[in-house]
Amino acid sequence: MSITSLITILIGGICAGGIYGIISCAFSFQYGALNIVNFAYGAFATIGMFLVYMGIRDLGLNPALVIITLIVLYFFVGFFVRKVFLRSSDGNVQVLITMGISLFLQNFALFVWGATPRVMINVVSPTWKIPVGDRVIMISQWNVGLLALSAVILIGFSVFLKKTWLGMAIRAVVQQKEAANLVGINSERTINVAFGISYVLLSIASVMLAVLFTLETTTGDYYRILAFLISLIAGMGNIKGAFFAGILFGSVSSAINLFLPRYHNAIIYVLFIIVLMFFPNGLFTSKKSLARSV
Repeated sequence: MSITSLITILIGGICAGGIYGIISCAFSFQYGALNIVNFAYGAFATIGMFLVYMGIRDLGLNPALVIITLIVLYFFVGFFVRKVFLRSSDGNVQVLITMGISLFLQNFALFVWGATPRVMINVVSPTWKIPVGDRVIMISQWNVGLLALSAVILIGFSVFLKKTWLGMAIRAVVQQKEAANLVGINSERTINVAFGISYVLLSIASVMLAVLFTLETTTGDYYRILAFLISLIAGMGNIKGAFFAGILFGSVSSAINLFLPRYHNAIIYVLFIIVLMFFPNGLFTSKKSLARSV
């Protein structure tokens, strides 16, 4: 394995990690900030991927129209799920309800699309070729573009939370719900809207996953576990940290797949346990900043 091939694979892992970061940001926001346990998270990601595939490949619709429609649809889906199914603050109730939703969505996806894997983009991505001596480093333009888009979305979401009235209302409800009610903020409606916004992030991540990876109806649990692991590594509720933890995860995962692919999952879980042993609050969240990581 040449050094240029190693660099190429690691760059691919970093770019994929940016997408992992976005999907983990939404999960971290739901669980760490809104205190909502959502076991249907991965199933919704899978459904979003297949809706994009169906709209663009099967129906031949304009990709921009499909993506915008999915984003709007997922906002209302998230709002509806929180308002109707997840009003209870009991974590056990949330787990049972969202597990039921997840099972329904998984079987629905299998019924509609079957178990046959699909590929959203079946053409080779244009690449940048960077000569290094007598070797060449190949960098996918699509991967770099998705990484840059992920960073822009994260920055935009952070600015939204810090600078807009609705964003500050969400932060107020997250940090002190009773005080927010006293100053006239409808906390329940605000949480419903915030949950809907988290589904907007999830829908965008679904589009990116559909572009980058093979579509399978059985991958919902994998995406949920992936988001959970990365969120814990970053520090639950730390939005920015989840993005950087996703990049770190993507890089490490690529390196393991390169050298020890048979032991990938085992090594990932061992590293995860080690991180939590020495950094129980996450790699990117200190005790002092834990309460204000949103």
